[in-house]
Amino acid sequence: AETVVERIFYRLSRHPTGKIYFPEFLRHDFLETLMEVDEEEDINRERKYFSYEHFYVLYCRFWEVDGDHDLLISKDDLAKYGSHSLTFRIIDRLFEGVARPLQSGVKDRMSYADFLWFCLCEEDKTNRTSIEYWFRC
Repeated sequence: AETVVERIFYRLSRHPTGKIYFPEFLRHDFLETLMEVDEEEDINRERKYFSYEHFYVLYCRFWEVDGDHDLLISKDDLAKYGSHSLTFRIIDRLFEGVARPLQSGVKDRMSYADFLWFCLCEEDKTNRTSIEYWFRC
């Protein structure tokens, strides 16, 4: 469920505050998507929000990066992401909450939700949310 909620916020909200404003809600196809899902027998055919396959890939990535499996990612853990493709400077900026305030509540730790946002922004750098995320870094 957390993956679905974060994907909804990722697609609908342009604010790092974690809020969706009504004009943004109206601009997107979320209500239409809900109506389509209601009529669809297999929810996995809807790929924007509810894909089990995408959840599975994201969670497996999280599990691989989370070395001690405490469900929190440290800077050292994140450094392993993408075959050590991230610089220490970008990792520091991410953990400072510059791109988006971290939700983990633990200093120098990234939660699953934080990691989801990172992955979604890292996967598709062409949408506005991702561009703003990386610009703030």
